[in-house]
Amino acid sequence: MRVCPFCGLATESPHETQEACIEALQVEISRVREIVARLKEPEEPSGRPALRISGIPPTSGRETDID
Repeated sequence: MRVCPFCGLATESPHETQEACIEALQVEISRVREIVARLKEPEEPSGRPALRISGIPPTSGRETDID
């Protein structure tokens, strides 16, 4: 599969019009939204959603929680 040089999406051949790129992008946005909607937030053992700051290990608790 190739990549369209105009919109950057994987396709059999480049889109020939701006409208074709926009349509392909809208389809891709819908596909990604469906995937994101199925994702589940990670949870702490307490059942609360986990919040991790990249590169900083979690500490005793309250420092990484957002209420």
